[in-house]
Amino acid sequence: MTINKHLNIPARNSTKVKVTSQNVMYLPQQFSFRNHGAYNFDPVLATFDWSLSNELVRIDLSQCSAANYQALSLLVAYAWKIRNQGCRVSIFEGDDPDKAGAMWKLMGARGLFEVALHEEQNFKWHKFKPLIAIRNTNDFKKTIERAEGYTKGFNVEYMHTLEGMF
Repeated sequence: MTINKHLNIPARNSTKVKVTSQNVMYLPQQFSFRNHGAYNFDPVLATFDWSLSNELVRIDLSQCSAANYQALSLLVAYAWKIRNQGCRVSIFEGDDPDKAGAMWKLMGARGLFEVALHEEQNFKWHKFKPLIAIRNTNDFKKTIERAEGYTKGFNVEYMHTLEGMF
């Protein structure tokens, strides 16, 4: 990942956001926790600058050709977090159907900021790869109920398994 401060934009007369520069975050060609059968979280986690606040941030997905759902889900949380820190965040997906932007669209992640701002909305999601907003206690309860409903048909008692862990 590369973050370039390439535009030196003067601060705006806004009480909400003072913008002094634009950060462009380019997702690397591979953005996944798994590489050649081994899990390595460090490259994905090193991508994020969680300290950004009150800046323009453009996240460019267009060059990433190997992303997985879990890593892109973390990107959703990152964009949400830095927006809450006063950043203006835009996502550039690109047009290539074989790049991360296509997966971003399929995840329903395009609705990120609408979902973040409106508690009655949630992500459009795929049956087997849901992206679920957890903004409050009610969202958390609904998520647990959805997970219980999803796993009910499995031959696994995950609640029993969880009880044994704690």
